[in-house]
Amino acid sequence: SEDIEQLFFILTKTLKSDTNPEGLCKFLVWPLTECVSTIGLSHFELSIHTLKAMTMVFTSEFAVRPFFIHHEEKTIAQFEKWLTDPNEHVRRWISEGSRPLLPWGKKLPRFVENPQLTWLFLETLKNDPSAYVRKSVANHLNDHSKHHPDFILAKLEQWRKVSPCDTTLHSLLKHATRTLAKKGAETALTFRGASHLSNIQIVSAKLLTPEVTLGQTLHAEITFKNQHHEPATLLVDHLISLLRKNGKHTQKVFKGKQIKLTPFEEKRIQLSLTLKPVTVRTYYTGTQFWSLQANGKRIEKIAFHLQVPT
Repeated sequence: SEDIEQLFFILTKTLKSDTNPEGLCKFLVWPLTECVSTIGLSHFELSIHTLKAMTMVFTSEFAVRPFFIHHEEKTIAQFEKWLTDPNEHVRRWISEGSRPLLPWGKKLPRFVENPQLTWLFLETLKNDPSAYVRKSVANHLNDHSKHHPDFILAKLEQWRKVSPCDTTLHSLLKHATRTLAKKGAETALTFRGASHLSNIQIVSAKLLTPEVTLGQTLHAEITFKNQHHEPATLLVDHLISLLRKNGKHTQKVFKGKQIKLTPFEEKRIQLSLTLKPVTVRTYYTGTQFWSLQANGKRIEKIAFHLQVPT
């Protein structure tokens, strides 16, 4: 115990600070955070304060996750005490370190199951003066929305009702509901400015490019009609069902555009989408399907042939 205490003291003293401007920072600190999470689980107070010092010069969002798993109550209680810490990196760490589905981080099953466990963090930090912190809160909320969409939408609607003119909060709500918006959730779409879908008619839709080669652009033509006496805003996305190696199709949403319609206006627009080669996705030659989502309303799929150069 004394050896670990001395080690962590030395680690903390090597970090960059006002008194040690040449100290370690950024990615040089990463292996040190992992050291603390590996050997420090049985020394909670010492370890959590060491991670706090480290997160100020890099981030301890990955290293703190074993503490949530093995010392949930104590870690939550400590994070609650730091919610008003003057350092924005610490406040951001509270949200980011407790994200249930942090990319490349250990999954936190208890937080996935119960979003209430981290709700005080989000409730407190949603109005944080730092955009850096608020972005983490939005990402944390987006994580929860994947398993608890109704809960998240109800909570965020309460926030909006309390502060309907808060543009900073509105921006957070928009970012927090991006996954739900892609799925066509109506409340999520209203956070992004969409009008009620029942007011919109999709008069016609056709794909102008039935055959494309990877790297080329799909073109579609759609006619919309606003059936209401008030202006309407449409959020239009592409839905592409991509052929997989096993012969099945997987749907992916590609962002389209925002369209404004005057009362009772009928408008024909053209949409385009370039199918670019990317390292995270493999395309296969064969029949794919294009569809359209406008304020959550979807049309029937239209087939097209994609040629992938060999």
